[in-house]
Amino acid sequence: MFRYLRQGCHSKGRVPTKGIEARESKDLIIVARTDARAALGLDEAIERGNAYKRAGADVIFVEAPTSVEELKKVADEIDAPLVANMIEDGITPTLPAQELLKLGLSIWTGTCTLKKDTLDAYRRMLWNL
Repeated sequence: MFRYLRQGCHSKGRVPTKGIEARESKDLIIVARTDARAALGLDEAIERGNAYKRAGADVIFVEAPTSVEELKKVADEIDAPLVANMIEDGITPTLPAQELLKLGLSIWTGTCTLKKDTLDAYRRMLWNL
């Protein structure tokens, strides 16, 4: 079963817990995402990731690290499974899965990559009609 619960906004001293409180099964995995990197800096994003982990999140997703060094810092400072979001021409470096694993990021998302590859295949097919 898949359920999507969304609760936004982390403010100092208040960590969203709606999804954690709604957990009805040990099979439900809660992924907590922070977009704080862009507006408030990497240290704040890491602080939030750790707060989410302490609150009960299973996986942490720090959006938009800007370098390999930042990806490594996230992995070094958050003790949880971590998401790496790979988007072509995004601000996070696009790395192979094995390199992400070596850095300490164990979950890869690349939905834009899959869409782009599919669209490219359709475009080639249409040109050949």
